[in-house]
Amino acid sequence: MCVLGRLTFSVYLMHIPWLIVFLGDMRQGVWVNNLNQWMLCFAVVVISFLFAIPFSMICEVPFMNLEKYFLMPHSNAPPKQEKVNVKLNETSSEMTQMSDAGQSMLMKKK
Repeated sequence: MCVLGRLTFSVYLMHIPWLIVFLGDMRQGVWVNNLNQWMLCFAVVVISFLFAIPFSMICEVPFMNLEKYFLMPHSNAPPKQEKVNVKLNETSSEMTQMSDAGQSMLMKKK
């Protein structure tokens, strides 16, 4: 899972408690105008992101590691290697024949 996905999910979880804190702590009614709404939105977004980063590292990452451990236990096993049968005798004898042919051609030219 990508980092941005985990972070935005944490922001989603964090923003509701911060809205409750900001709006529930007011002793007077809120004037609904553009400036107040933008300030509230900006404050909640910034504080949610600041608290979402440690929340993601403390809560989500350890559980993701547990998920990998229990649901995919064989992922740490080394990959299987295929066996390749190479017949060294044939290749070396072919190379010897080729070198002998090359030497005989050089001898004929001299």
